[in-house]
Formats: sequence, structure tokens, C-alpha cells
Amino acid sequence: MDNKPEKQIKKRLSAAEKQAAVEFILKLKAKRKKYAWQTASKEFGVSIPTLNAWVRKATTEKVLRRSGLIDKVKPAPLPKVDPKDLRRMATLMEEIATLQAQVDRLASMRNELARLQAKIFK
Repeated sequence: MDNKPEKQIKKRLSAAEKQAAVEFILKLKAKRKKYAWQTASKEFGVSIPTLNAWVRKATTEKVLRRSGLIDKVKPAPLPKVDPKDLRRMATLMEEIATLQAQVDRLASMRNELARLQAKIFK
């Protein structure tokens, strides 16, 4: 006799069965059931990673469909930009950051001055 383990036959589920499994998991998770994934795995005879992939795909598509982004597959073309404009924009951003740091320093100095005046002129 051969003592070889029997070859497992993988179970293929229809789209409706997959959707039922996803809904089953989401209902259990909504009820905060502790072993939602394990329960669904035993119920439908599918591994937890497979169920996880189905749920991720279903919820991602649902969110995208709801927001209307699922139809917008092509990204918008980038505008043609002059390199000089990009360099000037970078320079302006650096100057703004420097000025903002000075404004923050000025605010802290004003606060310190107010504290000292309050202390001296009680």
C-alpha cells in the first residue's frame, strides 16, 4: 500500500459564492466577531489569504465605484512646463520657508517680551 497523502482538489467558487463569502465576513466583522476569518474559511472551504484578497478587492472596487474613480482609469496628461518656471517656483518656496521661520521666531520673541513686561510691571 502507498502511504502517499491524497492530492487536495482545490475548490472553485462562482462569483456569487465569492460575494456571499465577502458579505459573510463583513457582517461578522461589523458585529466584531473574534474569529470572523476562521469561521468564514471553514464555512466556505477557502483559505484565509484567499478570503482576505476577495474582501480587499471587493471593498476597494466598492469605494472606487462609489467615488466615481473606477471609470477614470487614464491619468490626466501632465501640462507642459517651462523649466525656468519650475526653478523660480522652487526659489519662491525656499524664500517662503525662510520667512515663515522668521515669523515663528518673531512670534516667540513677542511672547517672551510680553512675559517679561508682565513680570516687571505687575
